[in-house]
Amino acid sequence: MAPSKANCRIDPLPAGLNRYPVPAALIGQLGVDRRAQGEGVGSFLLKDALSRITRTSHNIGFPLVVVETVSPEVTTFYERAGFQPFSDWPSRLFLSLKTLRASPVEI
Repeated sequence: MAPSKANCRIDPLPAGLNRYPVPAALIGQLGVDRRAQGEGVGSFLLKDALSRITRTSHNIGFPLVVVETVSPEVTTFYERAGFQPFSDWPSRLFLSLKTLRASPVEI
């Protein structure tokens, strides 16, 4: 896991908001060896990353968590965790911290 910072553009923008980049926590390089796939390791790593990001977000202001996927299978994995694709970039998905705080991720 390699957490990092990213900026995102949100379209359509809610009324009354200026068009500025939205800061986000980027989860990069989360992967599981093929021999261990299907054993819950990826789910454990994602839950751990989201837990750390949630705790950190109280000190650093970012409303989104972002991931970039490399295959349809990886996209499906993140969608099961509640991530949604950006309309203009389907391999980049996001999850709002508001949603994450309201209901912890179940994969």
